[in-house]
Amino acid sequence: DAKNWFYTTARDFGLGAETGIDLPNEVKGRIPDRKWKQDFWKANKDAWCKEGKKGGTYVQQIAYESCLEGNQLKAYDSINYAIGQGDVLVTPIQMATAYAAISNGGTLHAPTVGKAVISPDGKTVQEIKPKVTGKLPVNAQTIKDLDKGLRSVVEPGGTAAWRFGGWPQDKIP
Repeated sequence: DAKNWFYTTARDFGLGAETGIDLPNEVKGRIPDRKWKQDFWKANKDAWCKEGKKGGTYVQQIAYESCLEGNQLKAYDSINYAIGQGDVLVTPIQMATAYAAISNGGTLHAPTVGKAVISPDGKTVQEIKPKVTGKLPVNAQTIKDLDKGLRSVVEPGGTAAWRFGGWPQDKIP
């Protein structure tokens, strides 16, 4: 569905949903789709229409535009969405889970705080096995390309190479 590609792909990467981490009170964040845009407009339209003014101050002009067309997706929504700005809200653990899936070949796992339960004498009482929660909606070549792009950022010539000087990237799988 080309009209909803951003939204469905983001959700398929695990964004906008709980990861299943074994901690209380996880929040799911927000991937603002067409329904969210419509609901947000309905909730704010009256205030925007009251405050908005054609030809008014910058803030009044924004309110005026939002009153009339705040329920419509605009080009700036796609730009904000693509770079994770605007109304997009994701958690650090969601991003870590998505990046982990890229690095492992495409499998999403529920993150865990621990790897095992250990007794006071050092014996493993229970191993905590990773729980598969999904697969990324991309093929193996796309994952390979994403991984290559991410690695190139920290390697010599990459935009963040200056911060990762001496980082043993060649020793990390």
